[in-house]
Amino acid sequence: MSSICIIGLGWLGFPLTKHLQSKQYLIKGTVRSPNKQKIIAKMLNSKIERFDLYAQAQQNADEKPMIESLAASEVVVINIPPGRKNFNAELYIKNMQGLIQRAFDNACKHLVFVSTTGVFSNSHSIVTNTSLADANTPSGVAHAKIENYLLNNYFNATTIIRPAGLVGPTQNFAEIDIASTVPKFRHPIYTLCHKTNIEKGNDPVNLVHLDDVIAVIVAAIEQKCTGQALNVSATEHPTRKDYYEWCAKQLNLPIPGFLEDNKKRQIGKIIDASDTYSLLGLVPNYNSPYKMLKQG
Repeated sequence: MSSICIIGLGWLGFPLTKHLQSKQYLIKGTVRSPNKQKIIAKMLNSKIERFDLYAQAQQNADEKPMIESLAASEVVVINIPPGRKNFNAELYIKNMQGLIQRAFDNACKHLVFVSTTGVFSNSHSIVTNTSLADANTPSGVAHAKIENYLLNNYFNATTIIRPAGLVGPTQNFAEIDIASTVPKFRHPIYTLCHKTNIEKGNDPVNLVHLDDVIAVIVAAIEQKCTGQALNVSATEHPTRKDYYEWCAKQLNLPIPGFLEDNKKRQIGKIIDASDTYSLLGLVPNYNSPYKMLKQG
């Protein structure tokens, strides 16, 4: 069975690793924090290395791999969000390309890159797997460039995963001091409930549950589904105003304040993931955002 290296054992990477281990895959991975390195290595009973994409300059071909686990991993999953603070797009792209090169210079035969639906702007009414990227944010542009790099250079060995807005439980690492500051459930309502004058209330909601993202990644690995860019989203898309007002009421949170939206304009993008589920033979567990809400 293939050895898998998961670069970025965070909110998505850690539960993905546990799921793959339950299927008897040999998993190695990386984290940025030295505290996390010790704790996660113990929890997963696996080799965990420290790796920081921003601190790691691209190395020359005659130097040792940036990550030792790459030398023995046929499947590599790269899951490194760019971060919201002090985002350096040029460095992110450069070092990500260097990391990808390193993976393929070693044992990698299948690379899964976790991208984002942010590679699409809000100008499309429906965005499918074959829609052209037209990002208008720094993060979206950076991810689109990395996607193009992969598809132009490693098309037959690459799978791109584009999750919509991510929802789901957060792993509680009790031994890590900062754990108490991390929300136990990830959902946009916990931020929106504190806001007023929110625009575009009639735009559609594009969310996906953690479990469905993991299911797509695992299926793509097991089916060797390469040469694909796969959208992952719930199949239902209520309006932002209707959905988040409902969420706030369900959780007894302040009702977010949406502005009246009377403008005649094209409604924002809808992430269509139907081709992804059809291709992989999957049915999403959370086809509607109304099924995703953390109750209590």
